[in-house]
Amino acid sequence: MNTSKFLKKEINMSLFLISILILITVIGIQSTKITNLQTRVNKSKRELQEDSTRLTSTYGVEEYILNWNGVIDGFEREYEFISSPKYYLTNERNKVSDTWILRGGYRLELDCPEIDSMVIVPEDPYGCKVKYNDQLIRSDVRFNLVPWGVGKSTPSYVDLVVYSPRNSTIEGLEILALGGYRGGQVDDIFIYRLEDGEAELTPFSFQNELLQSWSVESSMSIGLYYNTAGDVKLVTAYYDHIEDLVGPVIREWKLGKNSLTLEKSFGISTN
Repeated sequence: MNTSKFLKKEINMSLFLISILILITVIGIQSTKITNLQTRVNKSKRELQEDSTRLTSTYGVEEYILNWNGVIDGFEREYEFISSPKYYLTNERNKVSDTWILRGGYRLELDCPEIDSMVIVPEDPYGCKVKYNDQLIRSDVRFNLVPWGVGKSTPSYVDLVVYSPRNSTIEGLEILALGGYRGGQVDDIFIYRLEDGEAELTPFSFQNELLQSWSVESSMSIGLYYNTAGDVKLVTAYYDHIEDLVGPVIREWKLGKNSLTLEKSFGISTN
C-alpha cells in the first residue's frame, strides 16, 4: 500500500512538472509571437512615417489619413451625369459616336476613330473628338481599348465626365471634364465650365501658376463636392507607381470664377 501511494505521488509529481513545462513553453511561444507582432507594428509605424515624410517632401502632403472614405466634412458629393462612358466594339461595330443633350438643350458630341480589331495594342489609347454646341473642345480625349475583353467584343471607355447638378444649391453649374493620355495609368484632365452654350477652360492655380491641366489616376479619378453655402470643390487623386507610395495623393481644389485653387493635399494609407 505504501509503495502504491508513493508511486501515485511520483506520477502526480511528474504530471505536475510536465504541466508546468507545457505552460512555460506556451507562454514562451506566445511571448515570441507578441514580440514579433510588436516588431511588425513598430516597423509599420516606421514605414508609415517614412512614407509620410516622402509624401510631404515630394507632393506637399499636409496630413496622412488611414483608409479615407471619400467624405469631406461639411460637403456633399455631386454624382456624375455622364461618367467615363463605356462601349463594346465588334468587327461589325468598330466606331464609337454618341450624343447627349445637356442643360439649355445644348448638344455634347463624341466622335472616336474607327478601330481595326486586328491591330489593337493593349492599353494603347486613341484620341476622340468632343464637341459642345458644335464647337470642337478637344480632339485627343483618351479612348482606351481592352482587347482581352469578354467573348468576341472589345470593351472600351472614354475619359469624359459631366456634372450637371439638379439640386437648388448649385443648380446653375455644369462642368465638363476631359482626360488626355499622359502615359501608363495617368490622365491629364481639362476642366470646362459650360454656360450659355460656351465651354470655358478652367485652369488649376498651383504654386502661383495657372496650369491648363492636372494629372490624375486613370480613368478620371476625380470627384465634385458642394456645401450649403454653394462652395464647390473638385477632388483629384494621383498614385505615383514609380515612387511606390502606399496610397494615392488626394488634392482638394476650390472652384472659383476663373480657376481651381488648391486648398489641401493629403495622403492615404491602407495599412
